[in-house]
Amino acid sequence: MIKAESTTRVNTRAKIKKFAGQAAVYLFLAFMAFLVLFPFYIALITSFKPQAESLSLDFTWWPQQFTFNGYRDVFTYVGGNTVQMPLVILGFLNTMWMYLPRAVISTVLAGMAGFAYAKLRFRAKNAMFGFLMTTMMLPGVITLVPSYLLFYYYGWLSTPLPVILPGLLGGVSSVFFLRQYYAGVPSDMMDAASVDGLGFFGIYFRIMLPIAMPAFWAQFVLAFVSGYNEYLGPMLYLREATLSTLQLALQQFASSRQYTDPGAVMAGTLIAIVPTVALFVFAQKYFISGIVTSGLKL
Repeated sequence: MIKAESTTRVNTRAKIKKFAGQAAVYLFLAFMAFLVLFPFYIALITSFKPQAESLSLDFTWWPQQFTFNGYRDVFTYVGGNTVQMPLVILGFLNTMWMYLPRAVISTVLAGMAGFAYAKLRFRAKNAMFGFLMTTMMLPGVITLVPSYLLFYYYGWLSTPLPVILPGLLGGVSSVFFLRQYYAGVPSDMMDAASVDGLGFFGIYFRIMLPIAMPAFWAQFVLAFVSGYNEYLGPMLYLREATLSTLQLALQQFASSRQYTDPGAVMAGTLIAIVPTVALFVFAQKYFISGIVTSGLKL
């Protein structure tokens, strides 16, 4: 009887410790989530505040007076461009046709390069891959001046070519990521497909590409969001107002108001966030799966 009571006490203490540990973990995660989401909450409530309230030094957790003037200003600001269209909508459309095809093509080409480095045999493969990896250590600002001079001599300034073409061939990080993914795919599948008469391109597009779709989704999301948020390149090369991307449009909108209405600036910021959040929600399952399984044996 005494032994049974002692065992019960031990089990009770163990359950209490387990519950306390789980509670501490959840509290910590909740606190970290609060730190991450709090700036978005501030931007959200500020976008609905009138100008006087948003400029006030007295912080309020909820707008004293709701207004949609900020969102109205965002969707009515033309900015003097020759196309009589709200500048934010024009910037969004320009961003889509400049960066969406680039993200798709670069991801496919990066996948082909990763497949070659992971599964094909050719001379100096490891040396070439090692050299490719060393380029990841170079800051992008080093190539800024040479790239600008090159595009200047080509006559590509004030055109979308400097923004689109350099990113079409795929990033080094995407090649490395997809190479690690393909390294976990059994080579027996390639051997069986080769026996059936498939060449390298057939093996890639009919077998390897469908297998790696989670990894491709992850890299596509990263490539698109990187281009979607790019500011320096468009600022240097896209001198025509009609070619402004969304980031340039938001910067022009904020500068035109001289930051006298933080509510309107926050409204434009939230509008710009919506497409990337929607893309992540749509591709969340594949994105997380691609990140988790990269480099693991399938």
